[in-house]
Amino acid sequence: MQSSQYQIIGQLKKTGNVRFGDQTPLQTFQFWGGKAFYWTFRVVVPYAVGLPFWQVIFQYLLVDLFNSLMIAFVIQVSHVAADVDFPKPDENGFISCDWWELQVRTTLDYATDSWFWTYITGALNHQTAHHLFPGVSQTFYPLITPIVKNTCRDFGIKYNE
Repeated sequence: MQSSQYQIIGQLKKTGNVRFGDQTPLQTFQFWGGKAFYWTFRVVVPYAVGLPFWQVIFQYLLVDLFNSLMIAFVIQVSHVAADVDFPKPDENGFISCDWWELQVRTTLDYATDSWFWTYITGALNHQTAHHLFPGVSQTFYPLITPIVKNTCRDFGIKYNE
């Protein structure tokens, strides 16, 4: 890949076989407006209501640390587990299954019937559906998961849960 294909966010045109278009003015506004909203309510408002600056920064870092640990645990549980396969490529560098099967074999779902864990993890407890259908909103993962389970059973593919 040539380095000229990499540019600043919002300007990326092509990476491999994936094409990206320019952002519309509305998308640009939503992008920067979302960032302004985030910083306003995470830093400016607490400081404006009278919290000392050091406390605002401390609380910001504490919340960020908690969120980072939470997402790290969610990702680790779904990917680094004894039940998932870690297929090795053959001498030619190929893995002996198709992409769909590889996604199922290398991910782990947990608590897929739990509204609580689906909500807390942003539906990443439905990791297999997330890998198979990355462009689908996570709100649909609880509906997709039973279909994936049945399809795996029909084709004799081990579904990790």
